[in-house]
Amino acid sequence: MMVEVERLVAVRNFLGEGPLWDFREQMLYWVDINAGDLYRWNPHTNTHQVFHLGFSIGCLGLRAAGGLVMATKQGFGTWNEKDGFKLLVNPIADKPHMRFNDGAVDPRGSFWAGTMVERRVEGHGPEGTLYRLDPDGSVHVMLTGLRIPNGMGWSLDHKTMYFTDTPDHTIYAFDYDLATGSISNRRPFV
Repeated sequence: MMVEVERLVAVRNFLGEGPLWDFREQMLYWVDINAGDLYRWNPHTNTHQVFHLGFSIGCLGLRAAGGLVMATKQGFGTWNEKDGFKLLVNPIADKPHMRFNDGAVDPRGSFWAGTMVERRVEGHGPEGTLYRLDPDGSVHVMLTGLRIPNGMGWSLDHKTMYFTDTPDHTIYAFDYDLATGSISNRRPFV
């Protein structure tokens, strides 16, 4: 079977990540993490825009109120084209060697995002953290001791969360409680 690949947007990202389809706008968003750029591509006009935030952007998700929620070097914030980036809270303010990497919005509207070491610090082991930002603005530590948190997703029945810490080469499954947003029973899935 032959698969044909077509380049849709002629850009050169240093670390392009996190494609997110906005079904409301019918546009594709993604980030260039290290460049601090947010991209938006309109497939109907085949045009794209670049919004330079000036700091690394790890991941994004859709907000029910419109616009995006982001995990950035500055912390968790919201973004829309009119107002730009608005900081909500920064759980890594005291950790300048860390940055956010990957994240996703769960079925209850909470935004999960994990941190990783951006610059190695001697004497420090794996110190990445998986955070959950709830719609009320509260932040919860869900997992610690991570290296490169990645690939979050939830089952269609909302009972299982999937997650990987990239260097483990394993996708983990967790029991997910839709009512509370808690996870438990970590086990290898793939």
